[in-house]
Amino acid sequence: MRSHSLLDFIAQAHTRGSLGSGDLAFGLPFGMLKSGRDTAKVAKSAEEGFKAIETISKGGDALSIEEEEIPYIEYLSARAETNACLAWLPPTWKRILQKLPVFSAHPLTGRKLAALSIMAVARRLANPNPRQDMLQKLLEARDDEGKALSPQELSAEAFVLIVAGSDTIAK
Repeated sequence: MRSHSLLDFIAQAHTRGSLGSGDLAFGLPFGMLKSGRDTAKVAKSAEEGFKAIETISKGGDALSIEEEEIPYIEYLSARAETNACLAWLPPTWKRILQKLPVFSAHPLTGRKLAALSIMAVARRLANPNPRQDMLQKLLEARDDEGKALSPQELSAEAFVLIVAGSDTIAK
């Protein structure tokens, strides 16, 4: 019974961390409190999400991405547990172990969590928010040639903010 309570505590910590990191980093919570569930809407297809980000950044005015709901905390926890087991192994062993059923969901959870970052970037671009948060700083960033970050770069940086923020706050 005690381990079940510990797992509940860990899930609650991830939930609270995710709620806080979403609001602080993106100026917009992921909607879990409003819906009363630990699910989040994500881009169903990363490619379509990137296309939508590119269209909006070039002056398009409507956000058109097919969405799906994912069990966000479940995916975040599964990814964290898998990373804790596999992170220290050599690449060859990782590839072998990821074929085992216990680790087979790892690539899927990563893609679905990345889809959350794609949606965060797309929503911000579709509904500009002058709030100075981490995502705004990424949107304003330019390279040495004055070019803005690509949709893939923005989404990758947003992904880091989501995972690192929820892990930091949860611990």
